[in-house]
Amino acid sequence: MGRSIPFTGSLCAASTGSMTMAIKARRALSQSGITVNVKKLSGGSDSRGCIYGIEYPCELSGNIISILESRGINAEPFQR
Repeated sequence: MGRSIPFTGSLCAASTGSMTMAIKARRALSQSGITVNVKKLSGGSDSRGCIYGIEYPCELSGNIISILESRGINAEPFQR
């Protein structure tokens, strides 16, 4: 296995809605060589329930959104 290189930059997040879609997004990005984390972005304090998404290095934002769009996965930048 390859060694993981620690990342020290800023992290951004994108909302995918459900955990299932966040996992699909992680898989699609992994196939493109990009590692992201699935995160619960907000609790179930409103009627919509929990919101899940992915967390990633901000410098990759454009690439990540482009890859996900090409795979038919809707991901919106998430403000914390």
